[in-house]
Amino acid sequence: MASKAAGGAAGDAAAIDAPVGSRKERCALCVAFLLSETTQDAFVAASALVAVELFDGWCESLFIVLLAVMLFVGCHLSGVVGRRGWTSVLAAAAVAGAAGMACVALSLSAPRSAAAPLAVGGSMLLGAHRAAHMLYRFCALELGGVACMGEMFAAATLGGLLGPQLLIVLGLEGGLIAGAAAQLVFGPIAVVLATRARDAATAVERALPAAAMERESSLGDALAMLRGHAATDPALRLALVAGGGRRGGEPAAPPLRHLVV
Repeated sequence: MASKAAGGAAGDAAAIDAPVGSRKERCALCVAFLLSETTQDAFVAASALVAVELFDGWCESLFIVLLAVMLFVGCHLSGVVGRRGWTSVLAAAAVAGAAGMACVALSLSAPRSAAAPLAVGGSMLLGAHRAAHMLYRFCALELGGVACMGEMFAAATLGGLLGPQLLIVLGLEGGLIAGAAAQLVFGPIAVVLATRARDAATAVERALPAAAMERESSLGDALAMLRGHAATDPALRLALVAGGGRRGGEPAAPPLRHLVV
């Protein structure tokens, strides 16, 4: 019986600790990741064509810029998530991805002097976006566990098909513009719907230890003040040494000699 009770208690604890993201939040996260994956795959498919057209070779140049920025930003991004939460980081990444796609698209029709800076700047923005894109799997694990990760990667498969398909159907510039518009309009909304409640719960969890520490600090200050008064007040000193009296059948309170100088 005891082992069954212990097993039941362990099961209840596991149920409490398990991720409890709602179906709406998990669907919103899948939509956000779908848009993010579409953005990345559209750029990867277009980057070589854009680089060949702008730089007369070096077809990997824009993708190298993306990877370098992704590596730099990714080294610092986990700390930002810890301070700011998922909503701020992933929503900002969605905006950066949309802006990067738009810059790369505009570089195709811009004057020669402005085309290269637009393409490189857009690739840098997309590198920052890709660094945050890699964190979606950890957000999914926190929000809904392994099941949510499976749903998200199923959505990513669709995004991997939609990205290049946009370029085939709408052309290079039109596909990039369409992907940027979809990411800018729907990406931040999906991120907010998916992660806002989780960030609020995390903020509450962090506030509880801080409040407990503040209460302990206030109690310590009060005891220090009482000790200071006892050093100059003989009556208070005697009361602290003697301890409290009995009330009814209650035992006497222990003396507080450790407060007396």
